Amino acid sequence: MKDNNTKDRIIHAARESFAKKGFQGATIAEIANKAGLSEGAIYRHFKSKEELLMQCVTPVLEEIIENMEENFPQVETLREFVKQNLELRLQMFQKNYNTFRILINELPYSNEMVRQYMKFLSKQEQKISKLMKRVKDLGQVKRTRNSLLFGLGQNMSLWLYMNFQDWCQNEEMKADEDILNVEKEHIIEDLTDYILYGISGSPQNDGERG
Repeated sequence: MKDNNTKDRIIHAARESFAKKGFQGATIAEIANKAGLSEGAIYRHFKSKEELLMQCVTPVLEEIIENMEENFPQVETLREFVKQNLELRLQMFQKNYNTFRILINELPYSNEMVRQYMKFLSKQEQKISKLMKRVKDLGQVKRTRNSLLFGLGQNMSLWLYMNFQDWCQNEEMKADEDILNVEKEHIIEDLTDYILYGISGSPQNDGERG
């Protein structure tokens, strides 16, 4: 039990350091100090800095996939499906912000990180395709689109939104308050409309939004 607690402390400290400084900028000495341990203690649990980096990311991605289906509520319309999908993805990023910051930042430099992310995306969209069958059975979807591209677009839109909000909150940026005050609900509604109706922003048949 003690070893598990120590390992969790190391991963928590490493996740903060990697998210803030990147893989190259963070050091084992800094991580050890943050965790209240010696550098030797770090290497007793992780063979290398690279292994520690991957342990900050991979288990989180696996847990998200494992819990995804049970966290997705029953839906009766295509709009509900898209909206709930967006809300769950945004919650995923908010809950695991440091993990995804590490992942996105290190993708250009780590082939293993790319493999893990593609594996995550593939499994995520397999789950979504399975969930979407509920809506297809109601006759609201005529044909299946490229679910991987669909999911990647949603992920990147929400991730960029979160990072843009952080950037705007930097005092030096002095961003317009209207930008900062955009509520999550409005973002979700607007993205839902965009996914469903494209740039026209409204259904073709004058129907009301559900």
